[in-house]
Amino acid sequence: MGHLKAGRALEIGCGLRGRGNAVWLAGNGWQVTAFDYSTVAIAKGKQLAVEHHVSINFIVAYASIHEPNRCFDLIICFYIPLFPVHRVGLLRKMFGVLSTGGTFLFVSHDASGSPSGWLGEDLLSLTNPQEIAEYSRTYRLSTNWY
Repeated sequence: MGHLKAGRALEIGCGLRGRGNAVWLAGNGWQVTAFDYSTVAIAKGKQLAVEHHVSINFIVAYASIHEPNRCFDLIICFYIPLFPVHRVGLLRKMFGVLSTGGTFLFVSHDASGSPSGWLGEDLLSLTNPQEIAEYSRTYRLSTNWY
């Protein structure tokens, strides 16, 4: 992400492990907002931010419900298992708050290679690059996505 000019960044579902992404972004000049449904993850994220002397706006919120109130130059979403109806709603909202020319980085488990041990309903949360690309074309034409 070194080729991107620092601006406003949003991390969706910063989680217990992922909160380091928000800290890294903030440490590299980004104005970061990060949210997760877990109060424990948010508390640990705040502590990590203090330890690294960075400022991050942490919010407790569900990915499928949260409505950001500003635009972002970078939105990242890593491994959030969402059922299709929730994923579509999330992507529609996120493309709506992505600045023109902004970058949306979405990483998920691919439906073509189901994770070991996943069964039944969990498999419905899997997606594929073509599906995400189609959402990009449908909801936001001037967006970089990876």
